[in-house]
Formats: sequence, structure tokens, C-alpha cells
Amino acid sequence: MNRESQEGRRTTESLRHSVEDTDQPKVRRGMSEVSEEPSSAKKTEEATPKRLPLVVRILLWILRKSIVPLLLVLALVGGAFLGYVLLGEGDSSDVWKWETWRHLYDLIFLDS
Repeated sequence: MNRESQEGRRTTESLRHSVEDTDQPKVRRGMSEVSEEPSSAKKTEEATPKRLPLVVRILLWILRKSIVPLLLVLALVGGAFLGYVLLGEGDSSDVWKWETWRHLYDLIFLDS
């Protein structure tokens, strides 16, 4: 018998002894022993579910549904700003003007 299997056997034996030392009643299921919790504790946990207020639940639902579109818009705005100011060496105040983007659109899609 090798050393690793002896250590594994010792570990399972020590766990078995620690389970046997508890004062809770045990239920035998298959090959292992499982401690049974008092049923009154389970009922009190299930009987008192803590729910958030309706307004908070609605706001969380809206946030979950809109997080991806919000991130896409932020990426678009950030990319436009970085591209126009850093790569295009334009003025940072011109990024937010509608005329700038209209001019770029006309340059790209206007028939020559």
C-alpha cells in the first residue's frame, strides 16, 4: 500500500469520527451518514423570504436589461472621441458638434 492511499484513508477515517462525535441525529443514505437538521429550522427559513421593494426590483430589472446597450453607447462615444482627437488630431471641442459628424458622413458617403 502506497503512502498517498494511506493518507487518504486516514483523512476519511478522521472525517468519519468527527461526524460520529456530533449530537445531531443521523440518517443513513447509501454509503454515507448525513446529519439531519431539525425540520422547524427549515420551515422558518422558507416561511420568511426577504423580498426587495417593488421599486427596487423594477429598477434592477431595467438595469439588467439595459447594461449592454449602455456599454455599447459608451464604447461608441469613447471611440469617436479618441479617434477624432488622438488619431485625427482634431479639436476636442469639435467632437461634440453635430456639424462635425455631418461633414464626416458627407465625406464618406457622398458620391464623387
